Amino acid sequence: MTERADQKNSEAQLRTAVFHQGILLGKHQATLQSLSQQQTDIQQTVNLMAQQLQAVFSSLSANSAPSALPPAPAPPTPVQSRAVSREILPPPLEPFSGDLSKSRGFLLQCTLVFHRSPMLFS
Repeated sequence: MTERADQKNSEAQLRTAVFHQGILLGKHQATLQSLSQQQTDIQQTVNLMAQQLQAVFSSLSANSAPSALPPAPAPPTPVQSRAVSREILPPPLEPFSGDLSKSRGFLLQCTLVFHRSPMLFS
């Protein structure tokens, strides 16, 4: 009879353990779903902030680049044109890679080249 009682006790303990494991699994599933939703929300916020930052960067680049540079020189006279043609030209710029973090430097280089030799681009 002791064996039978031990077996029933063992089965009850096993059922209780399985029941508690089911509860824990349910809690884990709910937690994982919540974390997944939070991650999605954070990613959307980061994407929105990146778009806003890009808009601010574009606005600053458009507004500050011309004011930071000296005014464009007056159109050269024919004598100056001959002198401009003898100037040492800067090396060509490397093509823009498309990396937005490098766009400011690339645009600054373009602006400097345009202002240095405006007749080459008219």
